[in-house]
Amino acid sequence: MIVSGKNYARNRSSFQTYRRIQGTLGGSKVIGIGTVELQVRRSPASKETGKLVLEDVLHIPTAICNGVNITQAIDCIKDLGMVLHGAM
Repeated sequence: MIVSGKNYARNRSSFQTYRRIQGTLGGSKVIGIGTVELQVRRSPASKETGKLVLEDVLHIPTAICNGVNITQAIDCIKDLGMVLHGAM
């Protein structure tokens, strides 16, 4: 899901680096923080992929789904030279 706040993931297995922390975000319990690396297609028509690296991702096991900050995602996509459909 695209979010306006912090990046978060619900599955511990998503993290490449990880350290335990304790806290809350919007009433949800945060139990860790780390780096998540995602392999993403450069465009829907391409089989070529790039690595999207998200740092300081919160681990919230009770989240309904993963959340990616829209601004950070767009910046990473541009850095990878990926196609943004519907963008200017």
